[in-house]
Amino acid sequence: MKLVFICQAVDEKDPVLASTVRWIKEFARRPQVERMTVIALRVGEFHLPDKVQVHAIREKSRLLTLLHFYRIVFRALAQGTDSFFVHMGGWYPILLLPFKLLLGKPIYHWKAHPHINRVMRFSARFCDTKIFTATPHSFPLPLAQVRVLGHGIDTSQFHVGARPKKGDLVTVGRVAPSKQIDLMLKALARCNYRYGTAYRLDVYGPTLGMDQDYRARLDALVAEMDSGASVAFKGAVRREQLPELLNGYRLFLSFSQTALDKSTVEAMACGLPVLSTNPCVEEILPEAQRSALMVLQADVDLLAEAIHRLLSLQDEQLSAMGQALRKVAVRDHSLVSLVDKMLAEMVS
Repeated sequence: MKLVFICQAVDEKDPVLASTVRWIKEFARRPQVERMTVIALRVGEFHLPDKVQVHAIREKSRLLTLLHFYRIVFRALAQGTDSFFVHMGGWYPILLLPFKLLLGKPIYHWKAHPHINRVMRFSARFCDTKIFTATPHSFPLPLAQVRVLGHGIDTSQFHVGARPKKGDLVTVGRVAPSKQIDLMLKALARCNYRYGTAYRLDVYGPTLGMDQDYRARLDALVAEMDSGASVAFKGAVRREQLPELLNGYRLFLSFSQTALDKSTVEAMACGLPVLSTNPCVEEILPEAQRSALMVLQADVDLLAEAIHRLLSLQDEQLSAMGQALRKVAVRDHSLVSLVDKMLAEMVS
């Protein structure tokens, strides 16, 4: 198989998208993948096999970027490309539709987004040959070409470690409104006030330019609630640092309004219990733990109660809960098994 892999970034140092490099490596190490042409808007540091050619297409204008994109696509087609794989989002399936219609080149799409807009709906119905997603709620469009295959986490990198758990609460990901960090801050403040505790929350992740106003509102909220001693914004960290970092905490918070965040499954792979408000997380939790780890309403009082209840457990109880989540992550959401399942769908 000669594959064109299209993504946003190829950069092992990217604070949000570094895992894309691992996806490319996993495809490339399969013997059935003869050659990969990777097209990305931006390219940074990476180490990939010789069979992978990486192209950055971002230019000074959208028109020049589009022309560069098509130039690389035509070059790949001239070399005998069999299919296209679009990682995450963008207009790429629509831009590739002529090659599907005229040349019969299939378009496979990894997409995890619970809010379907018109562009996504059109793309899914008329452009994508098959859509791969993590959970039913991660792409809730009832189409025959949608395949629910689980997430793709490097469960060898993200594993249970021996680091002492000196931290209370942690969350990882972009600081953005969709992550509902403001709800985390309110629930933590209510918890500490009601129960007389001094739990702390550490927030790891970058704040992009478009989210600077949201970060300013979070800082104002911390000051308003006098929570400076219990909240710390740690900024972005390198991906290879995350496993050890996660292993130093007792509870992960996932209040995202998006699809199943990879950071949530990475925390599970590290044996870290996850308290969530996200229906996509509920879909993958063991039934015996859903009532303890899920609060589907954005209710500050219920979340405060859940935080205190979980952090009041003995270390052995939290460890047992985390081990059960680790088993789910390995069984259903490892990158190795996901790539196997996607390639099976692509050749069937």
